[in-house]
Amino acid sequence: GKKEQFLYDLYAVINHSGSFKFGHYTANVKYGKQWYSISDSSVSRCDSDPVQASAYILCYKQRQTGTL
Repeated sequence: GKKEQFLYDLYAVINHSGSFKFGHYTANVKYGKQWYSISDSSVSRCDSDPVQASAYILCYKQRQTGTL
């Protein structure tokens, strides 16, 4: 039989800095082809790799690419 092949696209990264009891969360979100950095009420363009050492959660969406 045919096997389906799947790819996954990263669309958001949630970051955490600080300690277990106290910390701060930020996010990097892809909108169209551009990444944005979000912290509290601040949003700015992000031109660097969104996955950094402080990455806490990576969010992917599945993309079906066809059959093998």
